[in-house]
Amino acid sequence: MKVGDLIKNKTQSYGCIGVYAGKFLVVGIKDAPVAKGWIGPAPKQVRAKRISDGSEIRWLNIESWEVISESG
Repeated sequence: MKVGDLIKNKTQSYGCIGVYAGKFLVVGIKDAPVAKGWIGPAPKQVRAKRISDGSEIRWLNIESWEVISESG
């Protein structure tokens, strides 16, 4: 997954209705903040913009999202 990909949540639709229901555009990817003494790689988080109305969602774990279409 990278910035510009079209994604959807694996479990939630976020109340969207219509052709673009539940589709989001990735606008950012970052390492999640981790507790002091964390061992191992930091989990990744994604920030996305809803296609239907352009509103951004908060930073969420990348594992709960799947890529619908990759950017070129």
